[in-house]
Amino acid sequence: MTGPGDEMAAAEGRGRGELRASHADREQVIVTLKAAFVEGMLSKDEFDQRVAQAFGSRTYAQLAVITADLHVDPSAARSPEPVRL
Repeated sequence: MTGPGDEMAAAEGRGRGELRASHADREQVIVTLKAAFVEGMLSKDEFDQRVAQAFGSRTYAQLAVITADLHVDPSAARSPEPVRL
């Protein structure tokens, strides 16, 4: 099973790291950062700094650096499913 950021890491490995990242890509990195913060891997200051860095990132390579040292459970970093009524 792949986890968040795997697509970015794979793209960087194939020389596509300089492609522009979308807003959805930045949001997925932030979801991963939130999971890492909840699991105690990041302090509040580190979390805030990395979120700011994610919002400022323009490429897959820049985003990949933000979460490269985090090993978050993929289910913890999954975007919540919308509630259907």
